[in-house]
Parts: sequence; structure tokens; C-alpha cells
Amino acid sequence: MASLWATNVTDLRPIVGQRLNYPAETLSAAIAVAVEKDPERVLYTRANGQQYTLGQFYALARQVGKACLSFHLERFDGVAILGFNSVEWFAADVGAVLAGGLPSGIYTTNKAKIVSYILQDSRSRIIFVDDMQALEKVLSIVHECPNLKAIVIWGEVDLTKYPEHKELVYKWNDFIALADGVSDADLDARSSQQVPENVCKLIYTSGTTGPPKGVMVSHDNVVFTVRLVADFTGMTSADHLVSFLPCSHIAANVVDIAGPILGGFQLTFAEPDALKGSLVKTLKKIRPTVFVAVPRVYEKIQEKLLQIGAQSGPVKRAISSWAKSIGIAASQARDSGDDLMPWGYQLARMLVFDNVKKALGLDRCRLVVNTAAPLQNSTDAYFKSLDICIADVYGMSEATGPLTSNIGEYRAGSSGKPIRGCEVKVLKKDETGEGELCFRGRNIFVGYLHNPQETAKTIDDEGFIHSGDLGRIDEDGFITITGRAKELIVTAGGENVAPALAEATVRSELPALSRVLAVGDKKKFVSCLVVPYINDEGELVGPASEINPEIKTVAEAANDSAWEQYINEGLERANKHAISNAAKIRKFRMLPNDFSVDGGELTPSMKVKRRIVVHKYAELIDSMYA
Repeated sequence: MASLWATNVTDLRPIVGQRLNYPAETLSAAIAVAVEKDPERVLYTRANGQQYTLGQFYALARQVGKACLSFHLERFDGVAILGFNSVEWFAADVGAVLAGGLPSGIYTTNKAKIVSYILQDSRSRIIFVDDMQALEKVLSIVHECPNLKAIVIWGEVDLTKYPEHKELVYKWNDFIALADGVSDADLDARSSQQVPENVCKLIYTSGTTGPPKGVMVSHDNVVFTVRLVADFTGMTSADHLVSFLPCSHIAANVVDIAGPILGGFQLTFAEPDALKGSLVKTLKKIRPTVFVAVPRVYEKIQEKLLQIGAQSGPVKRAISSWAKSIGIAASQARDSGDDLMPWGYQLARMLVFDNVKKALGLDRCRLVVNTAAPLQNSTDAYFKSLDICIADVYGMSEATGPLTSNIGEYRAGSSGKPIRGCEVKVLKKDETGEGELCFRGRNIFVGYLHNPQETAKTIDDEGFIHSGDLGRIDEDGFITITGRAKELIVTAGGENVAPALAEATVRSELPALSRVLAVGDKKKFVSCLVVPYINDEGELVGPASEINPEIKTVAEAANDSAWEQYINEGLERANKHAISNAAKIRKFRMLPNDFSVDGGELTPSMKVKRRIVVHKYAELIDSMYA
């Protein structure tokens, strides 16, 4: 693979993005220039308030890089990172880049066998971990990873518990101390060997259909994308973000790590339990100006707000209902380009909207962004009713993140237009104009690590990346994502059905459902599995608690006639919008609990593993066709 790592990608395919006035740079050089310009600028802030200037962080990253060299890290050797976002996580990433290694993040939710796979595939020589649980996970598979020479833990640990690994495991400060044996000149010499077309880091896909693939992104991919994101979002030194999305995912990896360094904004780390409940507390403390999250985060916020609303008195509920109608009208006015807000908007803002935003910590937010997957229409509409417009950024790891955005130019229901410098074409259009979306630009990755066959399948001879996503482009250039090409349901009659479209339609008609999953491959008709809004104890919450007030749990709802009537009537309404008879959903079954990463139904980035779900609930699915 060394030849591919050093390949000049401009010789492989057209780089449309060269039209943009961003010079080709290595990440190492771009960071050095930023540090020279403003070393005293506050860059990162820990949850406890400890701040790091750009100069302080760069000095720490250089220490990490030199310590890596003390283990004879060669160019393109892997450096893995397993833990929650922190200064140490980011320093390990940047330090590995400075030393010529390839950093790769590993999701904290990954099982030991996936950790082993990534360590072997990336040929990682060093892995950084944040706590005892992560350490023990790595130690359980260390015998499978002969290249691994050091495990560095930045959290609290009692190493006397692991006497058999005393030569392998290092505390953070002990590891950093090894930098004293390596000169600055040695680190600079390694950095100077890099060129913009070299691979900079590895981003491992979530693996919905198989083992993760190592996405190789170049230095130019990263620097170009960071500058582009800062450009189309308008982020400046006045902006402040909260870091909580896993940096093993491309969105956080690009925005959170290199974004503040090259883009100038400031970032604060959330607590490790952010996604388990403490995120809003951090948001209220920091009051970010830009908030970026994935659909499940917005859905969880929606569920909590609906639960609070259901417990309010009749007067508050009436005021809230009135204000939400104003919020929807205001959103529709904005969507149509009308600056005139509906009558009562200012009062609704004072009584409801401002208070909700303040309670969420979003009162200073000028930009709220959804990424990683499409936002459900019902969730989008709910936030609009609260005067919160969520912009969408669609992208892929293979595109170093963003491909389309509706920031600036917004159209409801779409993922916006291609980012500047990115071309798009629709492959194999049907009569509706829908087909596979393909993109070309300077942000497109180099290839998959150790996998030239998949690389050839993904990037065609013209340099277009085949996204695997189905979509269409309207007359104004706005792109709507309608589903996954490989997730098409093919009925027993040979008819193709895009499940995502059918699911979205059902959810829009049945707001009490948190999740809808269409099934029916090789079956006579399409049916679905549904999950109401429930908490971790399986109790109905939000709109799900209102279908039959006497029913309190999902187990009771599964056998309740009111729920059966509610869903059947909703399916009937949804089927009126189906694009064909084959796309109509005929039957349903309610699941006892929601999908989860631990349950195996979701990837670490919260994408549904359809194959796993269908296998897990095969008996329940078959009961609909008996």
C-alpha cells in the first residue's frame, strides 16, 4: 500500500475543488502556520474549565509525536485512539500526524473483536485509551495484535493490577516523558517528508454490512474540507462549539480537532456521559453559537420535551400549543423567503420559544446542524414549531465529511445543494428522476486501506464516488435523499421498494412512533416493525402516552386495541402517498424495545443494521406472512 499512500491523487482523477482558492497543504504545515500567527488564542476548554491555548496544545501534540517516534513509529504506521473526546484524544491524533503516522479513532462502543480487527488492519503500533474499561478491552485481544508496542492510558489507572503487561502499558505522563529522548529536529524531519497527497488519517466506517473499512483521507482532503466548512458555515473566532460526538466519526474528527485550529473558533469538551443525559447541562453552561448533532440526539431532546409537556397543566399546554402553531407558520414564512413573521410571533417568542432555547442551552445558537443521517420529518417539524430551524449537512467518510448543505440556501425536506467545488450526477435515474447520487471533488478520499477492489467499486474512472444513496435533484439544484441503493426491498413479485421513503411517510402520519422499519424482502408484500416513544424502562412517553392513557408500557401497547387501531389507521393514511401498490405497508408488529448499539441493531454512529434486525426478529416478521 505504500505506493497508494504516496500517490498524487491529482493524477488519478479530476479535482474539481481546485477551482477554490485553497492552496494544497499538509495538515502538519497548516497547523504550524496557525500556531505561528496566534499561539495565545484559546483553543480547547475541558469540562472542568481548564483551557489550552493553541501554542500549549501544539507543544503537547509535538510531545506526543516525539514519544511515538521513540517507539520507532514508521511513516504510515497506525496509531489508534479509543476513548471519549478530550485534549489527550486530540493531541494523540495531531501528534501521530506530525510523526508521520496514521491516527484512527475507535468507537468506545465497539466490541473487542472489532477493536482487534482495526488494530490489525491499521497495523497500529500504539493505542491510546481513556479508562480502565477501554484498557481491559484492549488487553483482552492484545495477543492478536503483534504490531502493538504500547498502550497509553490518559485516565486514572492502577497498573499494579496488570503486572504481566508492565512493559506494554504506560500512563500518559510516563509516555510523554519519552519525548525527551527525541529531538525536535527528528520530528520536523518526519513532518517535512509529507506532501498534501499523502494519506493523513484513517476513518473506519461503522460497518452496517460487514467489518469496518479503513477510509484513507489525505492531508489535502482534511485541510481543504476544514477551510470549506469554516467558509460555508461562516464560523469565526466569535463562535463556540461543544465537542460530544465521537471523533471516530468523520464529522467530529474534521470539525472538532482541526476545525478550531484552522477555523479559529473555540471548543469545549462535554462530559463523557453527554449522550446519557449530561449534554444539556453542558450546553446551558457554555451556550454554544453553533450546535452539530446526529438525528438520534434531536429525537432524544424531542422525547424529553414531549414528556415534560405531557406533565404540564392545561394552561401551559394551551399556551404551548398556540405558540407551536405560530412557530410552524414562522418556519413556513422563512422557507418561502418571507421576512414578515405571523401575527403573535413576538409574544410566542417571549412566552415559549426563548424559554425553551434557554432551557436547552441554545439561546445563543445561530446555527443548528444535523449530520450523519437524514432527520425524520416529524422531528424536523417539532423543532420548527419551537422556532428552531435545523440545517442539514449530508456527507460521507469517503468525502472527508460534507457533500451537500442547506446552510444559507434552505429548502424544507432537502439536504441542500452540493458544497462549493463539488460536482454531482444521478446514476440510473428512474421515471421520477431518482437514482444513485455520485459526487466528485477535492474532498474525495484516496481509497480503502488494503482493499483496492472496494476502492475500484466506489470511485469510477471519471473520479466520481458512488455514494450508495438514492436521491434526486430538483430544478433549483436541491438534493433530496430517499434511501440506500443496497437497502432496496425486492418483493416476491420482483418490485423494488425504497424502505426509507415508506418509513418516513409512516412516521409523519404516526407521531407516537419513535421508529419504523420496513421489511418484506422476497415476501408477498411490505410490512413494518415499529417502536413507540419509550424511556429506558419501556414506559410510554411523550405522544405515545396519549394514545390510550390507561396503557403505560410498550408491552401493554403491543396487545391494546386502541394502539392497533391507531397504527392501522395511520398506515392507511400513509399508503395513500405510496408511489406504488408494492410500496404500501400492509401489516405491522410492535417491538418490545428500541434498537441499541449494545443490542447489535445500531452501529456506533446510530445507523440501523437492517440485516441484523431482520435476522433477530425473523420469527416475528414471519408471523405477518403466515
